Amino acid sequence: MIYFDSAATTAPLSAALAVFSKTESKYFYNTSSKNPLGIESKNLLENARKNICSLLGVDTGYYNLYFTSSATESNKIVLESIFNKPKGTCIITTYLEHASIRNANKFFIKQGYDFLFTKSNNGYVNKDDLINKVTSKTSIISVIHTNNITGCVDDISYLSKCVKEKNNRVFFHSDITQSIGKSYLDFEDFKKNGIDAFSFSAHKCYAPKGLGVLIVKKQSNLVLFPQGGQEDGIKPGTHPLGLVLAFENALEYITKNKDSVNENFEKMYKYFFEKAREIKGL
Repeated sequence: MIYFDSAATTAPLSAALAVFSKTESKYFYNTSSKNPLGIESKNLLENARKNICSLLGVDTGYYNLYFTSSATESNKIVLESIFNKPKGTCIITTYLEHASIRNANKFFIKQGYDFLFTKSNNGYVNKDDLINKVTSKTSIISVIHTNNITGCVDDISYLSKCVKEKNNRVFFHSDITQSIGKSYLDFEDFKKNGIDAFSFSAHKCYAPKGLGVLIVKKQSNLVLFPQGGQEDGIKPGTHPLGLVLAFENALEYITKNKDSVNENFEKMYKYFFEKAREIKGL
């Protein structure tokens, strides 16, 4: 079988799997332990965090990078942070989002918060409708960068800039899961245009499943809702060091070989449509 469904998941790189296996064998220690091996494991975790930020081009003086279990959990942490705001404040998102955001509306409405959907045009956010919906009560806006079904890539920098011009206290979040390892991401431009947070999963970038990332502006207008004892109190559970180092390895490979990776995507794209045209009645 020829695999085309990289939007669902990617096959982990052999080198990333080897790093995961070696780490879980040699550094199985709890990164929160105060014994020498726990401290050594913690140092590996923090070094990986810094290197991942460097590979992505994330300014560590401006953003924090947190490890979660998935993009879904990262999205959940952002949305549930509205609990730190008064009831009646508002979340705005789109029907283009991943289900973890799109299907959360009933829950938040039941909790006493407003949850609005903006219109879209041909797979892209309707900017005018989005801006019209922004009010003084708007707390969080979430717009997906690359859609997991259509592949449409929204200009989140421009949307964030327009939103902040109307209400600069809005917390602007983007799910960039489908962009990692596939599209160019300019975090300096995102920073300049006021994007506050990003979420994604490592398994969409040739790493094993089970690790998510949440990147959050350090000085934002939204305090993340406490969820546990790790990652500045936003995440429960012991750090999965093997998954973190495996993702670091995969990201290093993708960064160094982005031209050949994109060339392979282009070949697969052409092959798919060549074969599809041979199917009668399609």
